[in-house]
Amino acid sequence: MFPPSARHSTGFVVSPPGILSQDVIARAPAIEAKPRVTLRDIANDASVSRATVSLVLRDVPVVAKKTREKVLRSMSRLGYVYHRGAASLRTQRTHAIGLIVTDTDFTPKLDCP
Repeated sequence: MFPPSARHSTGFVVSPPGILSQDVIARAPAIEAKPRVTLRDIANDASVSRATVSLVLRDVPVVAKKTREKVLRSMSRLGYVYHRGAASLRTQRTHAIGLIVTDTDFTPKLDCP
């Protein structure tokens, strides 16, 4: 399939930059996706309800200090990361402001002495 000079001593096929041969792709180690930590995971780990986890995330003061600390420890231990993109998809709100400028001849004028 490939001339002997095209094979590296490791058995991988040496191909031009930017081109991967099927042989190289087949031997590449599989990268497993890390599952995203959910509110349910945190709630199960901290032995509280999902609603309590949500209240802690929103910093609502009705949650007891001890419970809040327990939830925060679970979040840290599990590696929870808040994903703004997922939140905006879920709520269908991005909290972004759009600005349309029709006059493109805007140049700030500086009065310099």
